[in-house]
Amino acid sequence: MARRIDPKVGERVKELLATGLTRREIARQVGISKGTVRAMATGQWFKRPAKRPAKRRVEFKPPSGPLVWCSRCRANVQKPCVACGARRWKAGQNQK
Repeated sequence: MARRIDPKVGERVKELLATGLTRREIARQVGISKGTVRAMATGQWFKRPAKRPAKRRVEFKPPSGPLVWCSRCRANVQKPCVACGARRWKAGQNQK
């Protein structure tokens, strides 16, 4: 996990960039990598989101009820037919 950089360090880097020091010199003085100084210099560092959005989870509802014949795959299953649902989901994934 990447370590967090104090906002004061970011302000210090901005000040040093304004003085005309090279990124290498700034990195040595402040104690961060040249890549981080570059990201701060180009503005990419300050535009990062605070947190990544959570991945959407699909709720699985197990089938329940009596066994019936599925009209699509002709299998003796509990409705909804999980096999048909998986086939539809996979077909939709392949189209993207």
